[in-house]
Formats: sequence, C-alpha cells, structure tokens
Amino acid sequence: MKAHNTIHEIEALTIEDMTGFDNQVLKINGHDVYLVDLGGYFGYSALVFRNDHHLYYANDYELHHKGKTQEELKAWYADTLKYKLFSDEMIPAAVADYQEAERKEYYLRNYYPQMCDDKISAFRICTNEAESAAFDKEVEGMIYNPIGFFYTNDRAFSDRLIELYKIALKSKEPSKDSYDYWFDAFKYEMYNHEYAINWDADCDTLSAFGLPYKPGISNLSLEKLFDLVKFSDIQRNAYRAAASYVMANSDY
Repeated sequence: MKAHNTIHEIEALTIEDMTGFDNQVLKINGHDVYLVDLGGYFGYSALVFRNDHHLYYANDYELHHKGKTQEELKAWYADTLKYKLFSDEMIPAAVADYQEAERKEYYLRNYYPQMCDDKISAFRICTNEAESAAFDKEVEGMIYNPIGFFYTNDRAFSDRLIELYKIALKSKEPSKDSYDYWFDAFKYEMYNHEYAINWDADCDTLSAFGLPYKPGISNLSLEKLFDLVKFSDIQRNAYRAAASYVMANSDY
C-alpha cells in the first residue's frame, strides 16, 4: 500500500481500509487499535477504532517517537493508550486521581463524539454576517451537544454522551473529601499554568476549578478567591500545600 504522507489522508482511513495493511490489532478498553506501517513521515503507527469508527484524535504516530523500534513502539502504544481510552463500563468507576478524572472527561469531549456520524462542529469560523447566517441555517432544528460541542440530529447519541459525562462527574465524588486528591489536582494545574513565574498564578490555576473571569479579580485575596469557588477547608489547605511544593520544586 502506498505511503500516507498527510494527516488528512490518515484521518480519512476507514475500518475497511485496514484490510489493506499488514497489521496487528490490540484490544484496549473496548477499542480496536491497528498497528500499521503508514510509510512516509508517519511510519509505524497506532490507529484507533471503536464500533468501526476511526477515532483519529486518539491516534499515535512513529513520527513523534523517532528512534524506537517497532517492538518498542508496540509496547509504547499499548501502555499509553490504556490510559487514554475508556469503555462505557469504565466511566462509572471511582477515579484514582485527578489526572484520571481529566483523562476520562477528555475522552468523552474529544474522542467519543467521533462515533457520531451525523454532526456539525460548533466551532465554525464565520468572518461575516452572511457566513454566520448560513451556519445558523445549517444547524437550525438540530440538537446541540454541550459536551462534544457539536450539533446533531441523532438524539440518542447526544443523550448517551451527556449521560456518560454526568456519570464521569459522579465518579469523582468519592474523592471530594480527599486531601491527597486535591493536593495532586492543584499541583498538576499549577505546573500547567507555570505557577512559579505567573503574575496571575492563583487566578489562572483556579480557573481550572470554576473561577470565573471578572474585572479586578486578580486584586482579590486568596481567601476571597477560595470563597468564589466555594472551596472546603480540605481544598484550601491542600491548595496552600501544593503552592508551597510547586514554588520549592520549580526550575526557575
């Protein structure tokens, strides 16, 4: 089979196309992961399918792991994808930590919607009123899904995604009173927002936990910010401890 040198060619591959490759298939959390040599720039890669749909946002490519052998790549794909992919049966399970909760929600927002055959992304760039009017006309009467940010006529699919997302949120509830869970969560987001060198470090970090943007909010005390996001004493103590840890362990 010819090399696939563009990402668009790869993303257009269907389950039927997989028969044209000499491939191996890994079964990972209800997904079929095809290990195929795409040739060209992308090389020996992992293409993710579920219910015969190509979830190409979850794909991984040799391009990103130069220097690894095929056996090393196979082990890498098997190990990393088991953390990225979730079956419906895995969604209700209590999360082990904040990162798992984030991965579960990311899967539902970004990968799961790729199984919907009838959808239009809400992220349409319209440069003038005529284009905006045309888009409004295109999605008129369709169902808006706030989890995947798309419009669809498939109510059953949309309802199922919303239901799974609510279940995913509930899977975090056993951790809501866990100091370790919150310490890990705050530390993770602080590193994400370069807490040690960020002039608005607390506002930016807390935005990941529901802090809304308001003019002058960066002038509020940390306690006032905690009040706005309705943090418990456990969360406040864990946040301060995480901040101390990050400041002491950042390479700046």
